[in-house]
Amino acid sequence: YMVVTGGDCGGHGTAEAEIMRRIMVRMGVRDRRILPECQAKDTIQNALLVVPLLIRLGIDQVSIVTSEFHVRRTKQYFETIFA
Repeated sequence: YMVVTGGDCGGHGTAEAEIMRRIMVRMGVRDRRILPECQAKDTIQNALLVVPLLIRLGIDQVSIVTSEFHVRRTKQYFETIFA
């Protein structure tokens, strides 16, 4: 699975996760393999909303793709919430 996360933080009418989903589909990723989470407004909400989804799916290891700016805090949030 590919989880894309992010709400409409800029108030443009489309969630960041939805934009990423559309791009991935255009790149050939099967839509049913993409799990969008469209509510999160910041990094901690990304983790709080995504980790329960991953747990329900039985996923206990993930690779996170983000900007260099977010890597350290994202890793910390996901590890803490998974624990």
